[in-house]
Amino acid sequence: MLIPSFVTEIARFKVIQGLHLYNTLGAPIVIYVASDLMQLYIYRQFISTLPVSLDESALLDGCGYFGLFTRIIFPLLAPATATVVIIKAINIINDMYIPYLYMPKNKLRTLTTFLMDYANAQRGSWQQLAAGIIIVMLPTICIYLFFQRYILAGIAAGAVKE
Repeated sequence: MLIPSFVTEIARFKVIQGLHLYNTLGAPIVIYVASDLMQLYIYRQFISTLPVSLDESALLDGCGYFGLFTRIIFPLLAPATATVVIIKAINIINDMYIPYLYMPKNKLRTLTTFLMDYANAQRGSWQQLAAGIIIVMLPTICIYLFFQRYILAGIAAGAVKE
């Protein structure tokens, strides 16, 4: 966590090329799923608040480890899951660097990479560029406003251990 992600970019780029994911939708999917430690911290904090007696009673009743996770623990992780999904969705929508670097095809452009190309084409036309920025920001603002209470509840639920 002390090393900035841009320092490890050359190694990550070589891994993506080695997996033959360059210039496909698979590259950002693998990067977004595998490279974020914040989601691990949210889940870890939330799981530490769950009582161990739930696990023990389920195991005594004959539930296996997979059933314990799918039937008992994962449904209780709904606030943490909602928090992770919302935060990741906002980060993915706003990210310009990873799609620009790993998906240079025109047909794979995202809103942010399209806006960057649009800004280069509209040199000096600040009114049209400002309108484009507002249009690109609308999905993020709507997601945040709609799910704001879940974000705060999910972060607060895993923050305090009783």
